[in-house]
Amino acid sequence: KDIRNVVVDAEGRVFVAHDRGICIWASGRWTHLQGVLEALPANIAFNGRGEVVVSYLNRPVLSRFRLMEGAYRKVDDLTPIPHRPQILVFSLGFEANGRLWIGTSQGVARLELGRPETLRLFEMGDGLVSSDCDEGSLFVDKDRIWIGTSQGLASFRTDLQEDSVPLRAP
Repeated sequence: KDIRNVVVDAEGRVFVAHDRGICIWASGRWTHLQGVLEALPANIAFNGRGEVVVSYLNRPVLSRFRLMEGAYRKVDDLTPIPHRPQILVFSLGFEANGRLWIGTSQGVARLELGRPETLRLFEMGDGLVSSDCDEGSLFVDKDRIWIGTSQGLASFRTDLQEDSVPLRAP
């Protein structure tokens, strides 16, 4: 199996994303995360509130799972950046307040899950040294996000980033 990502949740469960899905090591045994798309799961991020988000190597879709009664259950699939259908997702990370950061092939996006109007895409004009984020190279610190790109490292102070203003339909 081609291992893409290994992470541990707050309860000590080990999640392994590989070419056939996501396996979870807990209580001395392996189980499969049900509801993962057949699209090469690549990245896994936890929001600290009992939710996990999975991105895929070859589809611009995220799957959200929620911890319910001791097991993760699928909540939904979403297209985080619908106006860019060819975008690839390379990395994920949550701020402590629950905002999700998404490193992509066309910049880094910030989104509050369940609130698509909060989407904001940061590109070179916003301070990235390149809009092409590298795979697995996003780290969310207490007040700063670090993004590895094909042209070097960039960072943003999360407390200085303006909240998105909802766009009205024309």
